[in-house]
Amino acid sequence: MTVLPMRPRPAAESAASFIWERQLRPALDAITDQPDAPTRALLVGNAGSGKSASLRRLHSVLLEEGRDVRLLRAGMRATAAVPAQVPPDAVLIVDDAQLLDGEQLEAVIDRAADPHAALIVAQRPWPASERMRSIARMLERTFPAIVLGHVTRSDVLQHLEASGRPIRDTCLVHILEATGGVTWLVSEALALHDDRDCADDDSHDALHSALDEQVAHRLETVDPELRHAVERLCAASATGHAAGLPDDAVQHAHAEGLLLRTGAPVPLVRSAVRTAMSAQPDDEKSSAVRRAQAAWAGGDPDTAMVIVDDAVAATRDRAQLADISAGVWAARGMMAQADAVYRALPSAAAASATLAMIAAIGVGSALPADAAAAETAPAEPSSIPSTLSVAMDLLRRGLAASVDGECSETVLADLVRAAEMYTGSRATGAVPEVPAVIATIAALNLGALMTAHTVIDDAVRDGHGGAWALPRLLLWRAWVSVQRAHPAEAFDDLARAQGLNTAMSARDTLLARAVRVAIARRYEDAAGIEEAWRHARGTLLRTDIDLFLLHPLAELISSATRAGDAERIEPHIARALEITARLGDPPLWIAHLRWAGIQQGILLGSPAHVAPHAKALVAASAGNRVAAVMAKAGRVWTSVLGGTVDPAAVETAAEGLASVGLKWDGARLAGHGAGRTDDRKVAARLLACARDLHPTDIARRSADTDAVGDGERAAPEEILSDREIEVARLVLQGKTYAEIGETIFISPRTAEHHIAHIRTRLGATSRSEVIARLRQLIGDESPSLPLRASE
Repeated sequence: MTVLPMRPRPAAESAASFIWERQLRPALDAITDQPDAPTRALLVGNAGSGKSASLRRLHSVLLEEGRDVRLLRAGMRATAAVPAQVPPDAVLIVDDAQLLDGEQLEAVIDRAADPHAALIVAQRPWPASERMRSIARMLERTFPAIVLGHVTRSDVLQHLEASGRPIRDTCLVHILEATGGVTWLVSEALALHDDRDCADDDSHDALHSALDEQVAHRLETVDPELRHAVERLCAASATGHAAGLPDDAVQHAHAEGLLLRTGAPVPLVRSAVRTAMSAQPDDEKSSAVRRAQAAWAGGDPDTAMVIVDDAVAATRDRAQLADISAGVWAARGMMAQADAVYRALPSAAAASATLAMIAAIGVGSALPADAAAAETAPAEPSSIPSTLSVAMDLLRRGLAASVDGECSETVLADLVRAAEMYTGSRATGAVPEVPAVIATIAALNLGALMTAHTVIDDAVRDGHGGAWALPRLLLWRAWVSVQRAHPAEAFDDLARAQGLNTAMSARDTLLARAVRVAIARRYEDAAGIEEAWRHARGTLLRTDIDLFLLHPLAELISSATRAGDAERIEPHIARALEITARLGDPPLWIAHLRWAGIQQGILLGSPAHVAPHAKALVAASAGNRVAAVMAKAGRVWTSVLGGTVDPAAVETAAEGLASVGLKWDGARLAGHGAGRTDDRKVAARLLACARDLHPTDIARRSADTDAVGDGERAAPEEILSDREIEVARLVLQGKTYAEIGETIFISPRTAEHHIAHIRTRLGATSRSEVIARLRQLIGDESPSLPLRASE
């Protein structure tokens, strides 16, 4: 048999041909075979799936049958049908319903609500507004939706047989595999295919080259932000996955015919994008920097690293790529590798030198030569200061002073101003750690809790570091809220951060787990604390401790020790002590780590364990008020545990701890004192001190809910936030996490965090207790609560 070359034809018409006989014709016959029922149907398909061409064929068929047919499509105001004026028995065909304006869409909704009105609607699967979902639900009561966008081997064979255009079986298999069966690409491939090109080429290079141009054109027609997201995804790995993309972006790209429904790139799209990236001439390799920076700014560090790894050997902009590479290593919880990058690729740029300093100090290394030079070199007279350059100068000066032993307000002022200037610069580039976090940590280390709160709150509000930095900033604001004894705010920020980025970096995951442990240790029972620690301990295996993670480490030290896992945390303590020792044990940075060591010694009942940490705090006391307060409190605590309770000394030490941001520790000290005295008046005095320092808001709220049965029903608004009340009502309706998320447009994971927060707010310790308390508080709206991801 002589095999003829395929003849080009319009892709949309070809798509309609694929689906007409096997999908649309049977559906239309089933609909029209019911004489007493109106013609109602829903077509859903991505770009190029043949929706519009199919509607044209439907229109022709219905006209041939003598039906009254009216058309409505976005943008055709002059000739478009007015839905309200179309008789119910006339068939109104609506194309691209997702593009209709509000008035038109409302009219279509009204018609869909009339079960006797004939209506055929075609739409893309995205955007899926509530009004579009409403139309879909009403139409699907009559007939299941006809879903387009994917064709099978049988579809193509029937189409080719009907058109008398055969194709080699190997070619068809290759086309279907490369296109993933996506209709528009199958259509383009068949239109461009020529057997003469692939007679001796099983890889179909000629066909792929032609299709690459089609893919490039399609990418150029979509929103630039979506194009960049798809390019990042295609560059991420050999197979590609959508873990780094928001759900909305995945759905949008699928609707454009660029991703499969699973979120993976269509194989042909992935190869076309990667081919375009690798084909850049040497003088255009700097675009790798732009693409890597875009990937980082979009919150996709893994894709940024893939681009860096591919380009670093060929590009002249290796220093700029070094910043991105170091930022990614730091996000992965491997600051030592970030330091190694800067040593391997030193930069003359002052900003990069400052970032190199952050990485070096983070692991306790000597400053790289370029960073050391930048620290001492005077500013060039001819250079005009920019907001970013001033931010880097202040950050470099403040950070250097902090590790040189200074604990003055000047150090904190430099770091706070650096954070403010960095925000003002609108910089979104990769950094080992953002300036606002460094300033917040310094404020905490100096006992300036309100300053820490102000710095991190301003950073969140003003977009410090760009979108990629928001989850980290929210986690640090949650951390500060815990120290301020504001657990509700901490829970909210924790849930928001985890909702923004379900695939958190190792560094951020460690911080998130530490926040959760801190909340549990302060406000939950032993079971809650154990559960929080169990989730946290695994993250320690994936993260190397650095100087900027000492606060979460300190929290985990106490939790691990309480849980009997002191040995598990010991290597990380040793690493932290090694880093601070290499830096000369700077007073500003060691106090909280050493205080955690004292707390561990107390929990272990080991004076020998306490001694070196107490000695280090005493040594740091001369230059650091926080260390001095901790040293004094440590001595008082040791006396209390030995049976000597001086109420005045305990109160002073506890209040001192609270004054440097350690309210919970101060309350615990007072509570221990109350528990170790036989004098009831002294015990009451110290318990009152503990309550004043760290009031247990959870206990008060639980008491409020317990009083419901006594005629003093607490208002839900007094206990839960508006969003939590909304979630609680859905919980009482028996909805799962996924169903709650779908109902109020949040992720199932965020729903889970809200429910965990509700449980803690109500002081409930079990699933049944959550249900009982919510029924008391809100009312009985359903029989049960799944409290799991799915039924």
